[in-house]
Amino acid sequence: MSVSRHTTAATKPTSAVSYLRARSNTGASTLSAQREAIQAYAISHGVDIVQEYCDGEEEADDPDPRPAYHRLLHDLEQSPGNFSTILIADWTRWSRSLDLHDVLSGETRLRRAGVTLTAVASSPANESTDVADTLLTTPPALTPVVVYLPATDPIRHEALSDAMLAYACTHALSIQQTYHDDARHPHFPALQQLLADAGQPPRSFSAVLTPHASWWVPTTVLPDEKVLAGACEQLDIVLHLLHPNAQDSPFIGTIVQIIKQYMASEYARELSAKVLDGAKRLGQTGAHLGGKAGYGYRRMLIDRDGHHLGLLEHGIRKTQSTQRVILVPGPDDEITLVNWMYRQIAEEGQSIPQLVTALATRRATTDQGRPWTRTTVRTVVTSSRYIGTLIYNRTNTQLGGRRHLNATSDVITVPNAFPGIVPAALYHIVQDALAARGEIKP
Repeated sequence: MSVSRHTTAATKPTSAVSYLRARSNTGASTLSAQREAIQAYAISHGVDIVQEYCDGEEEADDPDPRPAYHRLLHDLEQSPGNFSTILIADWTRWSRSLDLHDVLSGETRLRRAGVTLTAVASSPANESTDVADTLLTTPPALTPVVVYLPATDPIRHEALSDAMLAYACTHALSIQQTYHDDARHPHFPALQQLLADAGQPPRSFSAVLTPHASWWVPTTVLPDEKVLAGACEQLDIVLHLLHPNAQDSPFIGTIVQIIKQYMASEYARELSAKVLDGAKRLGQTGAHLGGKAGYGYRRMLIDRDGHHLGLLEHGIRKTQSTQRVILVPGPDDEITLVNWMYRQIAEEGQSIPQLVTALATRRATTDQGRPWTRTTVRTVVTSSRYIGTLIYNRTNTQLGGRRHLNATSDVITVPNAFPGIVPAALYHIVQDALAARGEIKP
């Protein structure tokens, strides 16, 4: 189910564009997954995708602005009406960071054009209309404002961003643009540019928000507030001066706290969902998703093209995100012993305790060099991995809670994911025999 960050009174859109952005080191795979999710949503909702904008792996690592993202916004403003919605895989693919100032400022251009931004991978939990969600949705009657920031250190800049965002939320202001003097220049080029833009009609803002001089340390070079106030009055622009004590307001402090908590929890939820989705996609390719290989198997490291790089010893992990781990048959003596266990149950009618006794008589040990127990024997004679079937996401444990079984629809089952070492017919005979004797649940 999808969630739209902006809502309009128009009917369901019939034309849309899609925007994709790669993640570092996994660009090709994430772009493919994003494209599939967006296309599936478009088909199910009757939306026609007229164009795709994609910032690939190279742009994802580039500190410069994303070319496809800015080309999309340029096309939106130059050719209005060609599409009515933008489809993205999830919110993190649209916004480069969790900076709320950037989020609110960037989406203002979409609201002015009447275009909807829809994340197709969002869960129904996002559809709740709590206080934080209300704050993140800009009402249509907001006053357009620009922000001016003199040069400062990163810590003070972050504090100002939080305070100005809270001020804008509580005073019905919509931040259109930020003017920032990056260096302590006595002529303040960013401020001069702001005043020049204000004097050229048509003007896209009617107010200026800037910090009061008491925000800054004595060594900071600041413009004269009287000069700034006089220029704004001459241009018929409202000047909002943010005082440091404004952030001490309990109401504003509560808003900032709600926004930060909302963004942190939303980021954690979306990250958890993306990790699980990625694990599901890997599981469907037959990759080993963690844990021990099991008696009779070994872990083989492969590259992105499927070439074998070598066996992984116990406790050794892969070193690159593009590498994968698969299961391969282990030593012949282990494979022989596994098949002997299955035949003892199927042909001799032995139970699991009797098998443990027989293995102790043979002085057989596990691949860890330990004696066989009922638990380790039960694992071998009941695990579907021995016929090459991969099962993942059967159980779930979140935030240190109790383990619980997932719904059957969420369990990933991949037959023939890797070579089996026990005949399938023998495996099913053993499962029926154990279930008939009550040693396992049917």
